[in-house]
Amino acid sequence: MARAIHSNSTRRAGPFVAENCGAVPHDLFESVFFGHVRGAFTGANAPQKGLVEAAKGGTLFLDEVGELRPEHQVKLLRVLQERRFRPVGSPRELDADFRLVCATNRHLLDMVKAGTFREDLYYRVAVVTIDVPPLRERREDIVPIAERILADVAERSGRTVRLAPAAADRLIAWDWPGNVRELDNELLRASVLCDGTIEPRHLSSHVRAAGKAPRGRTLDPSALWDGEAALKDVLDRVERRVIELAMERHGGRKSTVARLLDISRPGLDAKLARFEIAVQRRRRAVNDGTGTVAGDASDTDGDA
Repeated sequence: MARAIHSNSTRRAGPFVAENCGAVPHDLFESVFFGHVRGAFTGANAPQKGLVEAAKGGTLFLDEVGELRPEHQVKLLRVLQERRFRPVGSPRELDADFRLVCATNRHLLDMVKAGTFREDLYYRVAVVTIDVPPLRERREDIVPIAERILADVAERSGRTVRLAPAAADRLIAWDWPGNVRELDNELLRASVLCDGTIEPRHLSSHVRAAGKAPRGRTLDPSALWDGEAALKDVLDRVERRVIELAMERHGGRKSTVARLLDISRPGLDAKLARFEIAVQRRRRAVNDGTGTVAGDASDTDGDA
């Protein structure tokens, strides 16, 4: 998402610099973010640009911004407010010119209330918030993302790997608590185990079992037929219920349901109209200020 924002902005000709805030050592924060001059500290044998200077004219993406310590939040806030910074050991300040995009898996407003995230910094970074639902709430995206991942695998390894329809159904049925990172890991593993086509047997056991009916379950005819209804009416009831369940499970996404039920999109529309099934597509509410993305992660965008 951050790369898409950068690539479609007026700053696309500039650099895209990314950093995971949770991975920055506490005692090296200033050096990593603002750089240092030669001799600024032991081991500083050469000057080094920091993230702020490296992102000049482009975009600085801070992943897991909620991991920043309070003392580091103050320093970042100053750069955003003053648009200037000073490398470690340097007597002069430099201009800051970058777009800031942040992501977090935390509710920043809750952290503000708890006193672990500065309120003034929150309102600096939460200029525009983008809420990206988790994969389980946008299952129609799972297969396209999987195909993109496999295309990347093919580019790196020179070996084409495709996804069998039965395996794709298992991917769609799984809830992916780890979202895209989990999907990426699952497909990398499966691509190693398969001989060019990922089948259900190449997936992890929990993914393989997703959406699969428990063994030994049998259908009770008495639950479908009351002893009087015509066969057509019974079949209509079954068909209607299956479509209702599919629409409910996949958030009213017609394309996904049509593909899973192996019918055309116009055919599905006709059945929805015939059975008078109301389509209620699940939509994420507009961000409530918690700064959540992918269910609980946020991309915020502001200029500095």
